[in-house]
Amino acid sequence: MANGLVTRVVASAPSPDAEQAKEASEGFDAGQLIPAGIILGAAIVIAIAVRFGVERFLRGRNEIIARLVARTILFVIVAIGLVYALSTVGIRVGLLLGGLGIGGFAIAFALKDSLENLIAGVILQIRQPFDYDDLVEIGEFEGSVDDIDLRSVEMTLFSGERVTLPSAHVLQNPITNFTTNGTRRVDITVGVSYDADVTEACDLLTAAMRDVDGVLDEPAPATTFDGFGASSIDLTARFWIRSDASYFDIQRAVATALKRALDDHGVEIPFPHRQLIDGAANAGAAGERQSSNTEQGEARAPEAVEDASHSDDDELAEAGV
Repeated sequence: MANGLVTRVVASAPSPDAEQAKEASEGFDAGQLIPAGIILGAAIVIAIAVRFGVERFLRGRNEIIARLVARTILFVIVAIGLVYALSTVGIRVGLLLGGLGIGGFAIAFALKDSLENLIAGVILQIRQPFDYDDLVEIGEFEGSVDDIDLRSVEMTLFSGERVTLPSAHVLQNPITNFTTNGTRRVDITVGVSYDADVTEACDLLTAAMRDVDGVLDEPAPATTFDGFGASSIDLTARFWIRSDASYFDIQRAVATALKRALDDHGVEIPFPHRQLIDGAANAGAAGERQSSNTEQGEARAPEAVEDASHSDDDELAEAGV
């Protein structure tokens, strides 16, 4: 009985964390809410103004760093304003934070993914594998970069959709930047007939690429042998364009020019060929061949017997029988 009573008393006793939180809010003064609101509002206004000024000042040097620094300053100023506002209404922030205890640990665990994205975002800001408006491929996503912050990267895909990728996802996947070098290569595979002259076909395709607007002279376009296909000799037409050029428009124009050049010079782009074998017809042909072989064997049998008898008579005559 005594043990049960002690257990109930201990279970109902307030935890040290709860006591600290209660002590932190003991001096709360509702009459100071208006001054606290003014302090917080002024901090927000100042933070926005400072962010704008810092971002504008640093943008000429590095736009990514400018936005990162500006956003960090904004959060710091707002946080300071919030602390002062809470202090104004009588809340002791230090004791309040200490009173979080196990609850704070639970919150931190729940925010594990957010913290992971935050750290990944810092790494991305330091490495800077891409910049705003760059054309990139991140994992299975391909498009232009619209925004970069500490938590995520926003992109507009070539298909028109807008996607937000967590910074951790971006950091964990291969990143291909099509803009960094200023140029990018485009490959188009073309199959020509086995009757075609490979050298002539390569020269025709290369000349056709040179005449298309948007194809760079350097690096020069070229056509290479790709392999012997099932129905065609496969060639690859390679050309370079500027990274900021209209990729799909130039690709379509080059494909049209290649097709026209081959048609004008009578070079065939073959269709796939397939040979169909009729099993019943083959069985009939095999039967006819077997019957013919049997008849030929039967016709040759008497001749073989007759030859054998003549051979025996000759041997007897030589022996004097």
